[in-house]
This record gives sequence, structure tokens and C-alpha cells, in this order.
Amino acid sequence: MRYSSALFMAALAGLCWLTGCSAVHSEDAGCARPDLVVEPEPVTIGSDVTVTGGPFLGVCADTTDNGKTGKNVAADEVRLYLVQGSTSTPLGAGVPDQEGQIFVTVTIPGTAGPGAAKISTDEKLPVSTRISLAE
Repeated sequence: MRYSSALFMAALAGLCWLTGCSAVHSEDAGCARPDLVVEPEPVTIGSDVTVTGGPFLGVCADTTDNGKTGKNVAADEVRLYLVQGSTSTPLGAGVPDQEGQIFVTVTIPGTAGPGAAKISTDEKLPVSTRISLAE
């Protein structure tokens, strides 16, 4: 019984390979999850930091569909927030380049407290990175 199941699965896989049934449509594509990097670290309260990251995509087309490769489209804007506990403070926004990368300089507010925090994006393209705030 095991032999016939294995043979059936191998035949099915071969059939899918020949007919292209394993093609992934653009709307189902799995683009890389964006990341954020904050420099310098640790972050001094009241200072400027550079936030880089990506790819932030409005349209993900990292697979082929019937032999045609789609085109990724960068998001229109990425909003950045400083998050400490339940407090979220807007820091600014960046416009991604053609590859979806952002390069933004923001100021950490003087009202922030020392300790653990995160710099996060908006809920449309959610990603965050942990930082340590120092006075």
C-alpha cells in the first residue's frame, strides 16, 4: 500500500510540473518581510537617528505565473512611530525607492523615557525593531 501511495504522489508531482499547476499567482506571492535598522544604537533621547529598511511593497510579484515575471511596486509611504509601552508617537514618514527601501532621519522626542522601546511602521505594512533609549 505504501509503494502505491508513493508512486501516486510522484506521478501527481510530475503531472503538476508538466502542466504548471504549481504556479503561484502574484496575489498569493510571498515577498520578503521588510526589516528596519536604526542607527546609532543605543539611541539618545532628543537626538536624530537614521532609519533604513525594506522592502516595503504595495504590490508583490516575486514569482512567475505561466512564465511571466510580475513587477514589484513600492509602497507610497511608510509611517514611523516610537512605541514605549502603550504610547505610540509619530516620528515621520519615508517614501520608498523603486526597490521599496526607505532611508529616513527622524528625531527621538525629548518626552521619551529611557529604556526599552520600538520603532514601528503603521498597520498597513507592520514591522518593528527594538531599540534602547538613553538620556
